[in-house]
Amino acid sequence: MQGAGPCNVTRCMEAGPGCMTRAGGETMQCDALQGAGRDAGGGTMQCDIRGQALCDAAGGGTSEAEDKSRAMDTPPHPVKLFVYDLSRGLARQFSPLMLGKQLDGIWHTAIVVNGEEFFYGSGGIANCQPGGTLLGPPDSVIDLGTTEVTEELIMEYLSSLGECAFRGECYKLFEHNCNTFSNEVSQFLTGKKIPSYITDLPSEVLSTVLVANRG
Repeated sequence: MQGAGPCNVTRCMEAGPGCMTRAGGETMQCDALQGAGRDAGGGTMQCDIRGQALCDAAGGGTSEAEDKSRAMDTPPHPVKLFVYDLSRGLARQFSPLMLGKQLDGIWHTAIVVNGEEFFYGSGGIANCQPGGTLLGPPDSVIDLGTTEVTEELIMEYLSSLGECAFRGECYKLFEHNCNTFSNEVSQFLTGKKIPSYITDLPSEVLSTVLVANRG
């Protein structure tokens, strides 16, 4: 239930080799599905949520006009949930035969705010332009409302999540996945949870499999 690249991380072009390095020297890269973006000159850009903020601080960031535009961009900001069916419709078609229960999809989700799509996978937290992963456009978009949280605080919050609860090694397919991340961030930004049909999917699948095995 993780995301897919390529990621077009803005303002992170040529800030130097230390741009994507955490304290302790560990470089955080996206997994194979999350991928890496490329700048106009063909250079690769790693998908690291901290890298964007670090690159700005390193001086490889936005123009003065862009900075002024950002300064004028005040809350509230719309918050969207992008929903992708990783099965491409196969879950709906074959789940009754395989599980004895109808599943409408195998859901991957991402939070979209301030023109960026944020998601979590085995490579950690990553971001890209909305709909910019290998999954293409979302199958559905859910309006989660608006947030009064500033862009700066959002980035600080996501950076803190990426250093603790949502490190890449913490990813677990059924227990701590992209939908766990989306639910956490949605509550922080809007006070709302994402729909239960998404968060309840792993337990539904596991319970169905356990019942089938007992039979």
